[in-house]
Amino acid sequence: MPVMLFSLEEIMALKLSPYVVEATERFLYFSAEFKQRFYDEYQEGKSHSQLLAARSVTHCRWTLF
Repeated sequence: MPVMLFSLEEIMALKLSPYVVEATERFLYFSAEFKQRFYDEYQEGKSHSQLLAARSVTHCRWTLF
């Protein structure tokens, strides 16, 4: 599986989100609040795409699970 790196523009856009603690070209670190909400809503049946888009984290290009 090829490694997909974030561009500088994507990193800067992701860092604007209150749910992103840190973003690098290889990694994206979410806040504890985001992780808890994501898990709770995922358990309710929402898709990964819906959950990320609802929180304006639209630069994620892969499936999280």
